[in-house]
Amino acid sequence: MEKYKNTLVSIIDVLEIHKIACSAWKIKISKYLQRCTNSQEIQFVESEIDEMFNDASDDQKVILEKIFKPIKPKIDYDKITVGSLVKLEYTGEHIFGKNNVDFLKPFYVLAYKVPYCIINTKILKNAGRSSNTSFLQGGSIITYASNLNLDYITEVLEY
Repeated sequence: MEKYKNTLVSIIDVLEIHKIACSAWKIKISKYLQRCTNSQEIQFVESEIDEMFNDASDDQKVILEKIFKPIKPKIDYDKITVGSLVKLEYTGEHIFGKNNVDFLKPFYVLAYKVPYCIINTKILKNAGRSSNTSFLQGGSIITYASNLNLDYITEVLEY
């Protein structure tokens, strides 16, 4: 069971969920609307949120994550190694390859905190940064600088 930062949701956000929902979920959400408080908010229990996430498509999950803000387990960066399976987001630490990947899908760690940079299939020894991390998804590689932070790794699926 996932934990969420936000279980008290504004009516505007609930209507945003309603807008992207299938007909069966529109009926369920309409029932939730009856619980609207004077402050125009609806309190959800975790099981209701879990059910929404379980039934949602990938596109719908993006909206749900924006509204409910799932609390992800803390990442142990010392345990990450080549072959770890992770989820990423696009940040300013990106060096190369963001146009060839799908951020909704997981990545394998190809090189972790190394002094070189992998771009396409080439290894650049003088990449301008002291530490780089590369990830593989399908046949595509994306590389980030890792000398400052690793906050682009949003979740570790397998260490």
